Amino acid sequence: MQTRKLHLAKQFILETRKSITEIAFATGFNSIRRFNEAFKASYRMTPSMLRKTRGSNVKKGDGIILNLMVRKPYNFANVLSFLKRHAAGGIEKVGTHIYERYIPNEQSYATVAVTINKRQDALQVNLKGVKLHEVYPVLVKIRRLFDVDHNPVHLPEAPQIRQSGVRVPGSFDPFEVAVSIILGQLVSIKQAIQKLSELIQQFGLPIAGKAIYNFPAPSDLMDKEVEKIGITRTKADAIRTLSAQVHRHKLTFSYSADLEKTRKQLLSIKGVGPWTTEMIMMRCFGDVDAFPKSDLFIHRALEQNRADEAPWRTNRSYLTHFIWNEFANALS
Repeated sequence: MQTRKLHLAKQFILETRKSITEIAFATGFNSIRRFNEAFKASYRMTPSMLRKTRGSNVKKGDGIILNLMVRKPYNFANVLSFLKRHAAGGIEKVGTHIYERYIPNEQSYATVAVTINKRQDALQVNLKGVKLHEVYPVLVKIRRLFDVDHNPVHLPEAPQIRQSGVRVPGSFDPFEVAVSIILGQLVSIKQAIQKLSELIQQFGLPIAGKAIYNFPAPSDLMDKEVEKIGITRTKADAIRTLSAQVHRHKLTFSYSADLEKTRKQLLSIKGVGPWTTEMIMMRCFGDVDAFPKSDLFIHRALEQNRADEAPWRTNRSYLTHFIWNEFANALS
């Protein structure tokens, strides 16, 4: 954890005009002395010495541009394509080469934009309106959303899949994604996105009078008539129950959660079946072995012997996305 904090501090020193003191506290150090000692032990120079090596091309303003290194191969296009198909309108926007998200703040909203930096084998993250002490938690969410920390070497011996650069997109806001997954049950992706947009506009909070929204909090949905957006009573009940459990801290979105206990808890919600549970486990809890086996394309791929599940146990989420990426057209 300290290594990651120091790496972020190094990026701030080289790529922003923020003071060393502000950088130290923003990256989680409680004293300048402790920060200087840790930094010098890791980089064999003080923060001030490193700053002197910085070029003169650092831009002024409130924008911060940072790079998150990724291990090759990394299929950024496939990740963007997945996020685009499931984008929450009014909250995020996904283009051919860029992911953008609006983040509410005290003034209005901040923005985060993610593109690929092929020269450095990295994701380039452009933050505007994000205060320095808020950068680290935003980067954690981006890392999970884009599966930055995955190492392809950990996948089973399957050269075709290893070289595909497959990743498992996570979530920036786990509650938002969990609700969207429930809305996506037994309907087309197009219908699911439409209902998600209607839910956001009906129950979300508009920001600065624009067509930009804050996703409704669990307390905003736990006792609302969600049916009014045109979904079944079963789905509405499932959203209300999930919202109530999250609001009352009976269900906490965490990558350190007990996965099997959480899986059983989700399955106990009326209207949340195996497919929904596995999708939520995959995207909201970082379960790399989540496997929505009842998914139409997954079922057909296994049935037609286009994929073998056995070698992939412990990593079946990656097999899932590989099947979706490679076989969707052939299996439709």
